[in-house]
Amino acid sequence: MRFYAHPTAIRRCALVRCPMPRGLRLVRGQAVVHSLALRQAGFTLWRQPRARTFHPLPTPAGMLWRFVGQRHDSVVLAGLSGDRTGRSFRGFLQPLDHPVARTTHVLQRARAVLAEDRLRWLLLPAVLPVGAVFTLAYLAGRVLTRIAPATADRLLGVCT
Repeated sequence: MRFYAHPTAIRRCALVRCPMPRGLRLVRGQAVVHSLALRQAGFTLWRQPRARTFHPLPTPAGMLWRFVGQRHDSVVLAGLSGDRTGRSFRGFLQPLDHPVARTTHVLQRARAVLAEDRLRWLLLPAVLPVGAVFTLAYLAGRVLTRIAPATADRLLGVCT
């Protein structure tokens, strides 16, 4: 079983009382489900802003699959919660409800990043096609999961 929860430390007693979820059709979302279960079991989750972890960068193909998997997980999490938006699992990472709101959020973030350093404008022509490819991969994960969930699970290596 894969469990993506880096930068996380969990006490053994917490794992005994509330084990990590198994058998979910998720690529990387087990940590979201597990953190919700821990909170419901009465554990306090602490955030440690100074904690750091390092791991090798994924390959470009690995990044594409990560974006496909993220959208796959968002569809599956919404189904697990019985809530189309998936809010009960997302907590402070609640998705923006409307495509216009998402677009506005992305544009505001891009404006802030470009305002930090004016030289980033020079990189914009190279970054836009890459961003478009990752956006398409993200949307492909949603379409694939909705149309052919078994195929999506098999392609993403999800164990059911």
